[in-house]
Amino acid sequence: MFGTREADGVTLVAVPFGPNGRTGEPIRLLSFIGGEWDLRSDGGALAVAVSTALGIRIAVWDIASSTGRWITASGPDAVAYSPVWSKDGNSIFFGTPEGPDTGAVKRVGVDGQGLATIGRPDRFGGLVGIAPDGGSLIWSRGQEGGSAELLEIATGANKHLGDNARVMSWRTQQPRVLLMVGGCCAGRPGGSLEAFDDDAMTSTVVAEVPPDGRFAFGAGAWDPSGMRIVAWRYDGLTARDASLVIIDPRAGTIQPISDVLGIGAILWLDLGIVVTRALARSAESDVVLVPPQGGPSIQLYRGSGIGRLVVVRP
Repeated sequence: MFGTREADGVTLVAVPFGPNGRTGEPIRLLSFIGGEWDLRSDGGALAVAVSTALGIRIAVWDIASSTGRWITASGPDAVAYSPVWSKDGNSIFFGTPEGPDTGAVKRVGVDGQGLATIGRPDRFGGLVGIAPDGGSLIWSRGQEGGSAELLEIATGANKHLGDNARVMSWRTQQPRVLLMVGGCCAGRPGGSLEAFDDDAMTSTVVAEVPPDGRFAFGAGAWDPSGMRIVAWRYDGLTARDASLVIIDPRAGTIQPISDVLGIGAILWLDLGIVVTRALARSAESDVVLVPPQGGPSIQLYRGSGIGRLVVVRP
């Protein structure tokens, strides 16, 4: 599932697929004015931040019944943004502004009850997601280049992983967090990739910009075993120059996949590597299934403004 830009809003689209490509027609799930959304882990419901005449509100949309309900209050000053589902699907976390440089992380039940404040992180810039164990929220500071932060839900304590950094992917074993560090703000995009241990609060560089600066790395994802990484590699000056590579941190090798360029979002599944790709000489982009062992890529969808990818298994 992914979002596509249409006029001043976004439409969420689901595409069924298997190892050999698409297995059914694309399904348009929901259109709304706004852009921030999150899918419940079982794929059954969406949380969306909707711009209305009475503020920005969080709504829950049940996919099977095509019914929705508001879970945050309305009002001319109401602002609720960056919704993130809890792992058990019983509540939703979101951000609210509390001043020019401050904000709060809140939690509310899916019935709109039990509103509570989890924390007020310094220079809160919005939620990005939730850790695989469900114990911490991923967020970023409102600063140039952003940051990678983990807010512990139970205590409100925060772990600062790095400035000018973004959480890319997770694996089971430590160091479990894959970070992209750098890439802000002038010149060629991209930076280095690091494996971060959020228990010991230490990191190891797994792919770095060489001294001559001839390339840099962008978004990446662990493979299903957590041993290899698929990532962008910027060999030029724009996003359209981003190629796909497979990195083996233990062997120190980088294997290019030459026929896939203009990479955006990346996931590595047992079915293959799924990426978004900017199309040359076009304002459109597509979603592509790439065999890790090589071979032609398979187009799953083509549209405009395709954003992040979420995959749910039946």
